[in-house]
Amino acid sequence: MRDVIGWKHAAVLSLAILAAGCSSNSKKELPPAELTKFTEEVVLQKQWSRSIGDGQGDTWNMLVPVIENDRIFASDVTGVVMSLDRMNGDVIWKKDLEKPVSGAVGVGYGMVLLGTLKGEVIALDSSTGEQKWTARVTSEVLAPPSTNGDVVVVQTQDDRVIGLDAATGDRRWIYESTPAVLTLRGTGAPIVTNRLAVAGLSSGKVVALDTSNGVPVWEQRVAIPQGRSE
Repeated sequence: MRDVIGWKHAAVLSLAILAAGCSSNSKKELPPAELTKFTEEVVLQKQWSRSIGDGQGDTWNMLVPVIENDRIFASDVTGVVMSLDRMNGDVIWKKDLEKPVSGAVGVGYGMVLLGTLKGEVIALDSSTGEQKWTARVTSEVLAPPSTNGDVVVVQTQDDRVIGLDAATGDRRWIYESTPAVLTLRGTGAPIVTNRLAVAGLSSGKVVALDTSNGVPVWEQRVAIPQGRSE
């Protein structure tokens, strides 16, 4: 009986030593780098400030102001869109869309472009703020739409890239891909040139699409999706 108990104790001790060895060989986190003192070379001074509207609360969206020439365009989460003078912050025009904006702001070719949580793309006249059109897409839009003046390209949360007619908002084409099983909430904004629309997908691929028809010109894997959903 003593031999049995002794054997069990030895086995437990061996497992404990093995576990300790594995723990000691595990990768240790590096400590943060030590901060170094430096002399300020530039002192920033606030020129002006302007409240756009409500903050984002518990929901994080990519609402980024955009500068174009002498204007600044910005939006809040409730759909208040403003055009401001970049020199003094004076309001040039203000538009209340009364919709939950989640992707903003895209600007170009006389248009201000926004995406909503309800899967819409809205185009405003950049000079007056008047609404030009609204288009329905497949899912919520979390990044600013982009345009080359002929087509508006938007990437949706379900990993689709959609081309809309810049004049009317009518759908011209749609590129579909299979999203990764586990993804973070958010997408990148597509880059649009005269010929190509380049978008990064949750699958780890970058794809270049023909802006006239949405047909892939090339694609390249730049990362491998990884993570756990348990």
